[in-house]
Amino acid sequence: MELYNIFERVEKCERGCSEYYNVIDFMERLNEIEDLTMEGDAALTPFYLPLNSTYELYDYAVWILNVNQSQKEEYILESTGKKALEEVDLEIFDKLDMCYIEIINGDVAGAVGKFRRYLNHLLNSPKVEERIPEKLKPFDRTKLYFEVIRW
Repeated sequence: MELYNIFERVEKCERGCSEYYNVIDFMERLNEIEDLTMEGDAALTPFYLPLNSTYELYDYAVWILNVNQSQKEEYILESTGKKALEEVDLEIFDKLDMCYIEIINGDVAGAVGKFRRYLNHLLNSPKVEERIPEKLKPFDRTKLYFEVIRW
């Protein structure tokens, strides 16, 4: 099944001109799929959508790119402004690595495992919960949604 077809089956929330897809529902649908394909590239930006509020978790946006060879090192160095990976703080490296998923030469299976790791982190990490402003608490992970941009 094509990755974008999963979104047709996922709980959706519309606010203004934007459509958001529920992260938990998406993960459940992803776990039902055995043979996944993906055409093109995508950026999925998580949002926290409690009643009457929209809060973007921009620093947890995930890039999913079809590439011929890994570009992860260049991505991390460009994102941090560092000249060598050894200069990048381990916590920052791990976060950037998790939010950058490559499908190298069409190998979707390898990317799906990393995407599941990302989704688990997004749903269960105390660091994500800490990013939610006090006025929007208590944190409710069922209110996590994605905005999807594909090209």
